[in-house]
Amino acid sequence: ADARAVPEGGFGESIVGSVIDVVYNNGDEFRMKITSYLSDVRWYATSSAGYSDWDGEVFEDTLDVSQMFLNGQIVFVPEAELEKPARRKSSASGRGRGRPGRGLRGR
Repeated sequence: ADARAVPEGGFGESIVGSVIDVVYNNGDEFRMKITSYLSDVRWYATSSAGYSDWDGEVFEDTLDVSQMFLNGQIVFVPEAELEKPARRKSSASGRGRGRPGRGLRGR
């Protein structure tokens, strides 16, 4: 079976509360928590609070987690790894330009 398989119809509400490592299209990486499921569009609200920051600030984003997972841009963080420091890698070109890219909106 494909390790990148998404359940038919997406993950749904079952992943709300999960912590994920997100790699945005510009290469920036952030650890975030999935805070809610937007069932009408099948996207997820996420927050970096307690995990990562963008130029010193906590931020929220709305992501197409299913598609980004299939693209290899999202990894679900096992609970055992949550004790480790949060990840945050930013490309130098992305700094100072506001928040990270918005998931796959700009495709």
